[in-house]
Amino acid sequence: MPATRNDSLLKNLAIAFGDGLAFAAGMKLSQRAVNRRPAAAVAIPQPSASIDRRLVEAVVQAVEDRIKKHSAQMERRISELETQVATEWELRSAWGEATGAALAEIRASFDARLADLRASFRAEVQALRGRQQAIEENAAPRDLLRTIGHAYLAAADSTETR
Repeated sequence: MPATRNDSLLKNLAIAFGDGLAFAAGMKLSQRAVNRRPAAAVAIPQPSASIDRRLVEAVVQAVEDRIKKHSAQMERRISELETQVATEWELRSAWGEATGAALAEIRASFDARLADLRASFRAEVQALRGRQQAIEENAAPRDLLRTIGHAYLAAADSTETR
């Protein structure tokens, strides 16, 4: 559809340009014709009021017809654009809703996975704390035995050296 609009626009520009060239050429020819005639020989007839009125009415009617035609074309173009905008809006709204739903689903999945990871991490931390506590509970008797052993060895060394 954009190609036809561009073609129509180019066509209208070409017509307007051609009209302008024709008008300019006519003006130039009429100026030359006026300049060639002697001033005394030029007799301008006085137009009658009825000819002027009919001429003005014809010009006004032609301009009104052209404006009505152009107005109808513009109305069609505006209604086409409104339809296109409405269709595009509906498509984008539907796409946005679908995207929003997909993002909500991804977010829910992410949140669930994050909750699972947090629970797993908490369980592992609890297990490590339990092991550390067991090691600390077993360390007290071992430290006592180690202290007794060191004291015995120290006592044995001191008896031997005497």
